[in-house]
This record gives sequence, C-alpha cells and structure tokens, in this order.
Amino acid sequence: MSGSELGKFDPYPSIGCNWLTGGRTLAGAVDRLQAGAFDDELPDFVEKISTLRRQFPDHGFGPVIVRQYEECWPPVTLDGNHRAWAAILAARDGLDVELDVHVGHESPLEELPFEQVTTT
Repeated sequence: MSGSELGKFDPYPSIGCNWLTGGRTLAGAVDRLQAGAFDDELPDFVEKISTLRRQFPDHGFGPVIVRQYEECWPPVTLDGNHRAWAAILAARDGLDVELDVHVGHESPLEELPFEQVTTT
C-alpha cells in the first residue's frame, strides 16, 4: 500500500494512540507532527518518525500488520504504527512509498470451523 493509503487506518492500541492521532486515523498523528504539536512534549516520538522518514525509500522496512473486523472500517494497525507514520510522512513529501500490508480478517466466532463439544 502507499503511504497515503496507510493514513486511513486506525492505530493500535487505539486507546493508547488516540491522543497521538487526535482521535483520528494514523494520518491524524502526522497532521499533528507536521504542525509541531509534539516538538516540546514528545521529542523522542518526533525523532523516531523523522529518522524512519529519512530512511525512505532506501531502507527495506517490514510489513504493517492490520486487523479488519467484520463489517468495520477502517482496519486497525496491530504492528507497524511507526513505519506507517514514516511512510505517510514520506508520501506527503512526494516520495513514492509503499509498504507491504498483511491483513487479518476477523469473523464472528460462530462462523469459525471449530468442533462443537456436545455432552449428554
């Protein structure tokens, strides 16, 4: 997926990252980063994302792992928030950035092929 497409996903853990995103998708954190909202309060976060951003496109990054809940949008990022944020930032800088995304789809439990235990 491209960096801009990744911006449409939710971060994980949502509760822990909502303050970074302003309660929005992954792109919300990049909006706030670019506005300087984290410069004083979270310089380590700014440095980490900036360092990863400078490595695009010359460094091979691992995939972003997301989970798609049944009938819910957007998917939730389980692993790779920081890589996704750096890719979004690089895409906004005009780079043609793509990362592999592995999507796990969650189905209702009653639809999974588990053996049913029956007792009489």
